[in-house]
Amino acid sequence: TGWFSMAPLLLVVRKELALTQGQIYATNIAGVGATLVARIFSGRMCDKFGPRRVMAGVLLVGVLPVAGGALVNSAEGLFMDRLAVSLVG
Repeated sequence: TGWFSMAPLLLVVRKELALTQGQIYATNIAGVGATLVARIFSGRMCDKFGPRRVMAGVLLVGVLPVAGGALVNSAEGLFMDRLAVSLVG
């Protein structure tokens, strides 16, 4: 899934963007927090529309923030991207 796509690259991203350990922690916390909210919301959507339709929609929308990770050039951008990716689940 997209949620795990940044983890292997985090050492390179940290070096390229000159991030502190605190900024890395903040992006991780944002990712986990947003995932919790997204899962509650997606559960309700699955009840209403069915799991196949919901997952198809999540995958179609989720490609945008996953691909957007390549365009990140600041700590704030990384935070926002990881937040958006974690909403995908």
